[in-house]
Amino acid sequence: GYGRSVVPLGDINSDGFDDVAVSAVSGTAERIGIHLGPSGVLAMEFTNSGFNSLSMASCGDLNGDGIADLLIGDSFLNDEVRAVSMADFSTMYTIHADGGCRCLGASFYTWTMAALSDIDGDGVRDFAVSAPAGNSSGNSSGRGFLEFRSGRTGAFLRRVDEPFPRQFEMLGINYVNHDIGKFGLYMHSGGDFNGD
Repeated sequence: GYGRSVVPLGDINSDGFDDVAVSAVSGTAERIGIHLGPSGVLAMEFTNSGFNSLSMASCGDLNGDGIADLLIGDSFLNDEVRAVSMADFSTMYTIHADGGCRCLGASFYTWTMAALSDIDGDGVRDFAVSAPAGNSSGNSSGRGFLEFRSGRTGAFLRRVDEPFPRQFEMLGINYVNHDIGKFGLYMHSGGDFNGD
């Protein structure tokens, strides 16, 4: 599973070559490695014991030190997003999924992240983070949603709820209402669509 996703970071060590963050899945563990160009040497590694649980995005320089930083989403153990400085690999801030998630399976929060433009006007690019669904089968299912967050601080900016209708069907021997789910499972910023 090496290279499941790759995020370009630019030149984080000022050697004239671009560097990358690369995710890898091995058994029930997942890793994100920071590799320096052009040799690919591993400078830092972040690990988690959850399968397919780490997501990542880069919004560029979040703390004003001139070096692009990395957002790491952990949807298995900690249910959080960490903003990590690529200058020294320290955590700048952490946000959790405990703010308004209506679903029991809140661990799906941070499943996917996407870098955005600067939507709050503070000079730093922002990001979107999604919770595709709480539980895709059963009465405990929650509505999927995505949140727009400040790249500088992680502060909540706005929320978009899943627009699809609830579904009533038989699961096993019971009829239940549940969500179609997977809202925001994959996201990408397409730029300015409305000219604002």
